[in-house]
Formats: sequence, C-alpha cells, structure tokens
Amino acid sequence: MEQLNFEKGALPLYVQLRNLIGERIEKNVYLPGQLIPGENELQLQFGISRITARQALALLEREGLVKRERGIGTTVLRKQILHEESRGIRSFSREMEERGIEAGTKSVRLSKVKADARLMSVFSCLKNASFTCIDRVRTGDGVPLVDFITWYPAELPLPDDPKRYFGSIYDLLKECGIPLPASVRETFRAVTADHRLARRLALQPGDPILLRERIAYDGANRVMGYTEAYYSGTRYSYSIQMDRWSSL
Repeated sequence: MEQLNFEKGALPLYVQLRNLIGERIEKNVYLPGQLIPGENELQLQFGISRITARQALALLEREGLVKRERGIGTTVLRKQILHEESRGIRSFSREMEERGIEAGTKSVRLSKVKADARLMSVFSCLKNASFTCIDRVRTGDGVPLVDFITWYPAELPLPDDPKRYFGSIYDLLKECGIPLPASVRETFRAVTADHRLARRLALQPGDPILLRERIAYDGANRVMGYTEAYYSGTRYSYSIQMDRWSSL
C-alpha cells in the first residue's frame, strides 16, 4: 500500500496526498463519478490529521479533479481537456463562449517596464523603450487554464485600472479606440511549470505547459503587441487544419 513520506525535507503531507490521489485519477483507478475516500478514511489510512486530508481534497477540488458535496462526499469529475482549433484570431473569452464555458479572470497585474533583450528583438525598439505589461490568469468554469503575459507599447492609451482587464482584451482595445490586430504570428513549444506557474495555475512544479507566443501586427505590419500564454498541458490542446499541400 502506498505511504506518505514523513521525513524532514519531504514535500508537505497534503501535497503528497494530493499527488497520490491525483495519480489514481489519472490512471483511472478512481473513475469519473466515483466517490473517493473522505477526510476520515484518509486520516485513518495514512496516519495524518483531518486538516491535512481536508487540504489535499481542497487542492484537488480547486484543480477541477473532484467535487465535494456535504452529505454526499467527494466525487471524481470527468476530466475535460479543452481543445482549440485554429480558425483565425479569437480572444480567449470568445473561445470559451463558443464552448459553453464561462470565462473568468482570477488575477490581473499591471506594470510599466523597460524593454529587455526579448522585447527589443520582438518590437525592434531601443533599450529604454517603455511598455505596459499585463499579467492575467484566465479561467474556464472557475478552473485556472492559462497565464497570459502581454506587452503593449506604453504610448497606447490603455487604462491604468486593473479592473478594466478582467474581460476580453480585444474588447478593451476597441473601447480605447485602439485598432485590433490585422494579423498575428504564433509559435508553440513545450515547457514545464516552474514554481510561479505552478502556483498561479494550481499545478505542480514540473507539470507540462504549452507555451504559445503571439506577435500581433497592425495594418501597416508593425508589431503592436506581444503575448506569452502559458496553458496547462493537462487541460488544453491545440490543432491546426491544413487544406492543401504546399510545394516541397
């Protein structure tokens, strides 16, 4: 029988328990709709406090893996991986709306930054160029899905109030009289969650992340925005449809 590691320096017990139960869900040991052991059972089975068991189940619930109901117990939820197909430029809010999922925003952080080597390369700007950085965690039905970090040139008339950024960023651009992107170029690569991303997306360090980098261009083909979007690799997938062969 699997046991927890009580030695000094080991992961917190509630994290170990979350990982153990999460692995059982991933491997279909616990199936969707099935009740799993509750706080009292976990306390007796693993020799832990009830608070530790409660913390582990609460973490699993925040990740959308289980649902706890008073008088019923803790039920495994059917795990849905959101799948996006490339069909032009769309906002996250519109994408969720098309799937009948309620888009939300967990947090917004605004800051003014100077161009680093990465921004200098993307925007072909000088080192002292100023940018507005918008860091937002977006959710689907309350579950954290993606951490969007977007940079716009500081001269764009964007608001300073973080509350204005809880909806669609493209709707906000229109409200501010800023033309929407005429085109975008995207690249994708696989990375793993560091401690920051794990904390913001309710994951574990080392979990798979899909990094989607988007450069937005205006009608004159000038770069108007740059976004790094970190998607939970266990909750999101992406595909591109190609209609014809190109010459080889």
